[in-house]
Amino acid sequence: MHASCLKFLGDFCEICQDARESWQKCYAEWRPEEPPDTVLFGDIGYYVAAGLAKDVDYLSFEAFKLIEDVFDQSDEVLLTAVLTGLVEGMISGLTEVPEIREKVIEKFGVRSRAHARAWLS
Repeated sequence: MHASCLKFLGDFCEICQDARESWQKCYAEWRPEEPPDTVLFGDIGYYVAAGLAKDVDYLSFEAFKLIEDVFDQSDEVLLTAVLTGLVEGMISGLTEVPEIREKVIEKFGVRSRAHARAWLS
């Protein structure tokens, strides 16, 4: 895994400790290989979506800020993993509950929200 992706996931799991379970499960499924970053981030996104579907406040402001702050780094690998994996996984995981999906999209920062909306259209 790219070092910046590993750091991001460590930080994200400090905020959303439940996500670590998805991280470990994905690695277990891919052994002895390592999952691609976008696959791992996508799995975590789906996992987080399940929590959001039950409670729209499941994920804190800090987690959404961490996602948005990725845009301020010049790291295309991390940006791709976060947007294509995590954000799209979160949004995809909420397709059955569009009213919650819209509330979650509003919690994203400006740039990640724009990506989520563009991806949906």
